[in-house]
Amino acid sequence: MKNKTKHGYVLMLDVLGFREYVSKQKHLSFFSIWKELRKDIKNSKNTLENKLSGYENIWHLDILFLSDTLVLCLSCKDENQRLIESSIGHLILTIESFFMYNFKRGVFFRGAISFGEFICDEKNNIAMGDAIDEAYEWHDSTDWIGIILTPSAKFTIDKILLTSESDSFLIKKISSKLVNYNVPFKTSLNFPTYSIVWFEIPDDLLGKGLLYIDILKVLSGLKYSQSTINKYMNTVVFVEKQLGLDIDEYKKLNTRMIYELNKIKSNECNS
Repeated sequence: MKNKTKHGYVLMLDVLGFREYVSKQKHLSFFSIWKELRKDIKNSKNTLENKLSGYENIWHLDILFLSDTLVLCLSCKDENQRLIESSIGHLILTIESFFMYNFKRGVFFRGAISFGEFICDEKNNIAMGDAIDEAYEWHDSTDWIGIILTPSAKFTIDKILLTSESDSFLIKKISSKLVNYNVPFKTSLNFPTYSIVWFEIPDDLLGKGLLYIDILKVLSGLKYSQSTINKYMNTVVFVEKQLGLDIDEYKKLNTRMIYELNKIKSNECNS
């Protein structure tokens, strides 16, 4: 049976950090970790489909595992261009379901999202087409942990932002999870584009501080070389900028909390 050309978004991800992850857990092999990751992504897909009950007949997500690369192809069964373009919101939800969880386990991703036509055969683990080619060219171009939009996806988002209602779910999701950022590329390439905010930003100072500490805790457990340090520093800079955390204010808050906690303990001991 001939594969049908699909239209939508392609997310291609390199899986980084396996060397560090395996060295920390010597009883696990690369293959067992990869198998577990496959299971996690499949579960994320099922969870998303349950959340989008009633939409499964409109959008379809194919997931391919090629060597140490993940390929997620989100297409729309309806040929309505607006529906196809708006599926970026559901792709973002998919990313949210596994990216940060795996980061905390020491499994990191770097990749890119493209938009256009492609052929994707999940059963035979084969993908091809313009959107696949573009995602492949861009997915390992950056020097950090994170996801960017390729030109085709960036221009599609620009169009959506110009033509959608400002209070729609799609605009709210794009506004909260996509940011214009000076992406650190491996080369001298200068291409202003959107980046995915792959972590949930708390509303309060305490939450932001605790999240930042969690991320630093993960990174502090790695082994670094001069050739890889920029990748992780660029990641930290991105996290800091998105959190907008006032370090001095957080320290003051933390000091007050410790003082109040010690005061409560002291009162309990004296009572």
